[in-house]
Amino acid sequence: MTKRLNSKVLKSLIYMLITGFLFFNIYKHTYQTILQNDYTEAFDRSVQQYNLSIKDFFSNIESATEMLSKNELIQYVSDDPEKYYDSTLDLLKNFYQVYDSTAFAYFTPEKKIWGSQKLISWPDTSETLSNTSWEAQQRPWYINAIRSNPNFAWTEPYVDTTTNKHVITVSKTVIDKENEFKGVLAIDIYLDDLSEQIHALKKYNEGSVFMILKMDNQNYFIIDNLDNDISKTLFTNELIDQIYQNESDALYFENKSGHYYISYATNPITGWKAIGVIDPYKFTRATTRIIINLLVGIVTLISISIFSVLYIKKQIGSTIQTLSGSILATEDKPISQIPKMDLLKLETEGQTYEKTTSHINLLFHIEAEKENIRTHAHDLSALDLSKIKAINHSLSKLADYKNALNLSLKSHEIQVISMRHFLLELKEQINPLRQNANTLAFEAELNRLDELIKDIMPDN
Repeated sequence: MTKRLNSKVLKSLIYMLITGFLFFNIYKHTYQTILQNDYTEAFDRSVQQYNLSIKDFFSNIESATEMLSKNELIQYVSDDPEKYYDSTLDLLKNFYQVYDSTAFAYFTPEKKIWGSQKLISWPDTSETLSNTSWEAQQRPWYINAIRSNPNFAWTEPYVDTTTNKHVITVSKTVIDKENEFKGVLAIDIYLDDLSEQIHALKKYNEGSVFMILKMDNQNYFIIDNLDNDISKTLFTNELIDQIYQNESDALYFENKSGHYYISYATNPITGWKAIGVIDPYKFTRATTRIIINLLVGIVTLISISIFSVLYIKKQIGSTIQTLSGSILATEDKPISQIPKMDLLKLETEGQTYEKTTSHINLLFHIEAEKENIRTHAHDLSALDLSKIKAINHSLSKLADYKNALNLSLKSHEIQVISMRHFLLELKEQINPLRQNANTLAFEAELNRLDELIKDIMPDN
């Protein structure tokens, strides 16, 4: 009876051992495949979000430049520099301070100011450039802005003539309300400053991120991960050519330095390639810990079974029935499941590049309402009751915006001066209509217009 019992126990242990290791290998292969797919998808999303963050950064610069180009100080400074020059310089200084990624903010008018000054800039380099052979019309940012009119133009990286540093420039033509070309507005961004700020967007748990531009058949690193040597060994011409075949994709790449998973996307504004690089082994590192815990659990379970059998054998003298019951209880005991561990996930960085610019946005809102008024008052012969009401509606908004201005800010003080000139011109433009007012309603709206102007600028 004892021999039969030992044979049955031995067979059960062998069966448990084989079943355990089969389950272990199936689970390892299946789980590693699923986890690797999850990680590659998460890593791809991280690279895409990183690329979108950079796109949003450039879009924000474009929007601010667009509003700056519509400011009447910029549009008319070359016509009356005595009146507008200092205010325009303060406006560019304010832009420079609000958008701290700006290296230079400058405007090149179509005609030189005071006969020799070629541009207005902050930081102010106008005096230095006036005494050199430098001409804006020969610079890529000026040429590209003319070609791209009315759209924005972005240059490739180049060396700035005044600082000898690498910069990238966004530029746009300036057109006044009479649709006349007045010059080119441009914003420089230092690439090293941009690199430091964008590094904050790539806080992955694992992997590296790069921004690469293929320029003049050479690979130019806009943003490089300075903490490793991947860029020196991985980015061969063969790999760069392969990446430039598609707008976005992912691939596995192997060379003498190692095996890599590469995910990339194209920045829609600059054409730069955002590239994420990671060792595929790191995708399954979490799996390894789980599998080790699983293996420990199986070994522990088998060890408990063996010790149970040995204990039962020591108790064989009691009764065969008691022994059989003990063996059945041991064999039927359910295997405790090992809790699943949470998968490690790659951290992703959202749109973190925003900064508060409410006081300059207020200036942009004011310029938008002034533009609405100019549109409605453009043709006096077609100025009817509905357009006068629309003008009064915009004036009401201007009153609210004016009350929200903070005169301790230089840019807001300048805007008050600009509004005063604008309202005086509007009043002179509308006054002749009183002689042709043919209805009481029309005359009432004209009176309301006067009251609104007095409310906005009571000293006029």
